[in-house]
Amino acid sequence: MNHPTLQKVATLTMALAASFALGAQARPSMLSSAAQTHGSANAKSFHQLLFPASTYMIDDGTAEDAIGLTFGGDVIALNEFAVIPGAETITTVSIAWGTPVFPDPTLNGLSYTVCIWSDPNGDGNPNDAVLLATAPGTISSQGTNTFLTTDVADTTITTANFFVGFLVTHAGGQFPSAFDQTAPTFSNRSYIAGDSVSGDIMNLNNNELPVAPIESFGLVGNWLIRADAAPAGPLELLSVASRKHHGEAGDFDIDLPSDGSGIECRQGDGSNREKIRFTFNQTVTSVDSSSTSCGSVQRTTIDGGAVEVETLGNCNGSEVTVTLNGIHSGGGDLDSVAVTFGVLIGDVNADGVVNNADLAEVRANVGRGLVTEPNFRDDVTVSGRINHADSTLVRASRGTSLP
Repeated sequence: MNHPTLQKVATLTMALAASFALGAQARPSMLSSAAQTHGSANAKSFHQLLFPASTYMIDDGTAEDAIGLTFGGDVIALNEFAVIPGAETITTVSIAWGTPVFPDPTLNGLSYTVCIWSDPNGDGNPNDAVLLATAPGTISSQGTNTFLTTDVADTTITTANFFVGFLVTHAGGQFPSAFDQTAPTFSNRSYIAGDSVSGDIMNLNNNELPVAPIESFGLVGNWLIRADAAPAGPLELLSVASRKHHGEAGDFDIDLPSDGSGIECRQGDGSNREKIRFTFNQTVTSVDSSSTSCGSVQRTTIDGGAVEVETLGNCNGSEVTVTLNGIHSGGGDLDSVAVTFGVLIGDVNADGVVNNADLAEVRANVGRGLVTEPNFRDDVTVSGRINHADSTLVRASRGTSLP
């Protein structure tokens, strides 16, 4: 069943039932607050000293209100943080539940899921958030500003920003999401999504209430959600990939293993350009220099824990080595790292030669819409779709091979 969705409400509260004709359908996901439901006249005065600081936090330790879905369901709340150099590996997440202004013992015992997401494009907005890790928890000590700490598998953030939050299933009239409204607050740092049936933490826009900043609903404040990181260890290279943009299908990476077996089979956007992306376990602060054994380096950019080297050169049929020299981070330095890979346009099956097997594979995937992870290599023209142009290019490349 399709449910209506809610994106923005220009009110100071979130009792939104009057905005919809429910009819016989399931009720949509809408937000309500404890203060709005119980009334400010019944509020108790409550404040406490700041909870001992976490590595990542934007709240003051006190919840003046709490938020939930009007009719219950899965609510997803998350905070955005910028990565601190030397504190890239998240080990625990701490969350407070409910509000002491309107305590609700029925929250105790509810199960929740802690979530950590990356921010691929680094804009601080979770529209493109990628789920990295989850861990289970159970609510206790609601309404006391007590932070419950959940251990998560060590999760290294390699993007400039990331998100930490939770999904919890609750009933109508319950308000699990603790909300700090005391100044100073931080705009566009706390987000919410929700669904009356099943919340989607993999795709935050795939909810009846797509992910949006809390300010979209007329409220100002931040969630009581925090994260802590392990002390920075030595700087390490995690992976290397060749990245290309396939039109409206987006970016796709070909892994380049350290043994040199990786093969880039796609043409470089028509101008012999390659983008080689080195990913480290910490935020990189600077790189002394970069070089390539074929062609020339056009630019080197740093994106959190990733360094991207863009090269230009006609390297088809060659083994190419790209090197970074003098990589620096808050946790230490590396003298150099390098990756060697083959460039062979049309070698979609990565066997080192372009032949009829490659052509047959491309032809089998022609006309199947936008490319996805299983078949993006067949889109050798990086148009976003596998079509006649791809089969033509592969056919013309038959007989070429790597040394």
